[in-house]
Amino acid sequence: MADSKNTVELFNQLNSVKSTIDFNQYFETIKENRITFSQYYNDILAKKNICLADARKQSGLSKDYAYGIINGHSKNPSKNKVLALCVAAHMTIDEINKALRLTNNSCLDVRNVRDACIVFYINKGIYDVIKINQFIESQNGSQKDMLV
Repeated sequence: MADSKNTVELFNQLNSVKSTIDFNQYFETIKENRITFSQYYNDILAKKNICLADARKQSGLSKDYAYGIINGHSKNPSKNKVLALCVAAHMTIDEINKALRLTNNSCLDVRNVRDACIVFYINKGIYDVIKINQFIESQNGSQKDMLV
């Protein structure tokens, strides 16, 4: 997986920028080093020795929709759909938050019932989208926040 600087390092680097020329160089470096969700997701699957087809099935998403997100064809995938793919890939909380940022979604917020349910299950090592959905519904009383 491509090594990238963390947010604090980037913030410190940006704080040292003194001119628009330096800013443009900084921003070009950021753009060059940015990985796509597709690259990141496939790297995670390889690292965890999970087959893409298996992860797609475990996500509960339709084949076309899931591959559209994974391949970058779906430009604005919903947070719920990305979360379903992340759970199926057995991602950690930090990995999920990075995936959410790469898809322009907000990170997990433990004040949100759905997000708290996901964090609870991930921390227990349970990567079952159906069980997580059932738990979300039992806590929230609604299906609107379910992953699929």
